[in-house]
Amino acid sequence: MPYRLELDTMSSPARATLRIASVSNLADDPRYLPEVEKYFDSRTHSVLCIPLPKANGLSPGVLAAINKCYGIFTKEDEKVGKAIANQAAAVLREAKLFASIRGLKNYYERIFESVGTGILTFDLLGNLTTVNRAGVELFGFRPLTDVSKGFRTLFE
Repeated sequence: MPYRLELDTMSSPARATLRIASVSNLADDPRYLPEVEKYFDSRTHSVLCIPLPKANGLSPGVLAAINKCYGIFTKEDEKVGKAIANQAAAVLREAKLFASIRGLKNYYERIFESVGTGILTFDLLGNLTTVNRAGVELFGFRPLTDVSKGFRTLFE
């Protein structure tokens, strides 16, 4: 079950300060909230919180490792976690960019299809690449079969 940590827990200071927070005995930490335990299958003993690198001045989140199997979290764990956090932040940035590009693409496609004037686009070799609804009606093209045909073939 997903749990969103509140602002006064372990992850927020790490995210705000962009410093790694490692706690080997969680019960002794003043930021520990025992009520969070009900969301996990086992008791939390240790936590390693690594902020994701900033993008546009704001950290998108925190990578949290809970309960290391053997011993406490080490500097090596922090290095590995930081590398993973960097990759996670890059993936989040790319996903956000992709969603933005997809939104713009859909927006322009809606405009392209709603324009009452026939719009045809051709590649550098003169082959039809796109035609809007008005272009289909005006020229009688069949989008599924006529796309990629040459200019001369279409207008002979």
